[in-house]
Amino acid sequence: MANNNKNTYGIVYLLVAAAVVSLFFYLVNKVDALKVRNDVIDNISDDIANNGKAYDVSKADLLEESGWLWNNTKYSDRGVSFPHQGKIFNLILKADNTFYSTTDCNDLSGKYDFQDPEIDFYDIARTEMYCEDMQEEKYLKDLENVESYSINKNNILILNMKEGAGKMYFNLKDFEK
Repeated sequence: MANNNKNTYGIVYLLVAAAVVSLFFYLVNKVDALKVRNDVIDNISDDIANNGKAYDVSKADLLEESGWLWNNTKYSDRGVSFPHQGKIFNLILKADNTFYSTTDCNDLSGKYDFQDPEIDFYDIARTEMYCEDMQEEKYLKDLENVESYSINKNNILILNMKEGAGKMYFNLKDFEK
């Protein structure tokens, strides 16, 4: 009988430990999401302060080796989309006019045309894994709808969508405020 109690306590201990670890990772993701949401306020302030003006930037400014992390997308209907998981959507632009991006499910790659301040993403391919509750489709659709870019004074890459549909905001991956 004492042996059964030890097994029961061992199983309960493992279940509690698993629950604590799961709760820890859940909270880490929530804190990361809150940081991203706070950056939206900075983005809005930058838009107002810049009066929509782009700073003088070149293709070299876009070619950050570590890439750009998707922060959020603000749509013209005042909707905002945030990554459900922090630091997942990474966009890397290469000098040979190709790009690579990670998403919450698959990897994307393709080409881009650049004529400052215009930028166009096309010939986009992706891996074909299935994931539930992914944001990849929306992210991909928004990326395909981009027509121009700017980089504001806080080193935030702003990808402007066609017909004023919205703006995608990216932070430098290794940039810390």
